[in-house]
Amino acid sequence: MPGLWCRLSVEVDYGNWQSAAFFYDSWLERSQGRPLSLALGHYPSTNQLRSLLQPYINQIRSLLLLSIRESQLESLLEDLPALQELVIAGMSPYRAAFVRSISKLLSTMRSLKILDVSPPFDLEHINSCSPVWAHLTNVEITVYFANGVLLLLQLCLNLSSITIDVTREPKKPLEPLTHTGIQTFCIADTYSTTHQDFLSDLFNALSLPNLRVLKALSGANAVPHQLLVAFLARSKCPLESLIFSGRVRMTDVERAEYVALIPSIDIVEDPSC
Repeated sequence: MPGLWCRLSVEVDYGNWQSAAFFYDSWLERSQGRPLSLALGHYPSTNQLRSLLQPYINQIRSLLLLSIRESQLESLLEDLPALQELVIAGMSPYRAAFVRSISKLLSTMRSLKILDVSPPFDLEHINSCSPVWAHLTNVEITVYFANGVLLLLQLCLNLSSITIDVTREPKKPLEPLTHTGIQTFCIADTYSTTHQDFLSDLFNALSLPNLRVLKALSGANAVPHQLLVAFLARSKCPLESLIFSGRVRMTDVERAEYVALIPSIDIVEDPSC
């Protein structure tokens, strides 16, 4: 039953690697060539881990890296010809080197999530020549500047879903941008509820004519109501769901404005979201 052995979390004490590697290899061998979903945590060295994974390198479709040191990252992301989904969580890397490692990934990539990384990204370090950006369909990331969000959207032409948190005002005025692929747009206010002006600049610049789901998470007051109304009217999108979570309740007048603009809209207020 090879389907039972396609998911594995690798995390061992330094003194137990030789024994653990034997059992990990036995596990992966049973997958019999099927696509693998791996989570990599604590392990003795990058070389030992690469040695373990080498026979299965063409099977790795999904990879979760937990608290990986930057010195290990570039080696772990090298030569992954089938990788489609990458999640990196819990590291504080040097920005340029980190983004450079991501840019070396191949065009098989479809989903990139970078979680719990502090400080956030300055996406000006993106290598626009890398094929990875043009093929991504899903991105989740925290960035310094709204300018970086627009740069990301310009490069990710096939993007259909994006979750972002902007933590600084734009470096320079934002030029208008229309992205016809985005269907799900999520603003995650995870750091503060005081950066309305930063988000205002972003929403004033954006038009998303195919948007179907708009989420404002962890702070419904992060994006002002009238700004959202103007954004939706300008985008003329077939919006189906407008989802809020946070401390500020929507008024009846605000709800009526959304419904008047898009009669079929489903508005959800979920403080637990």
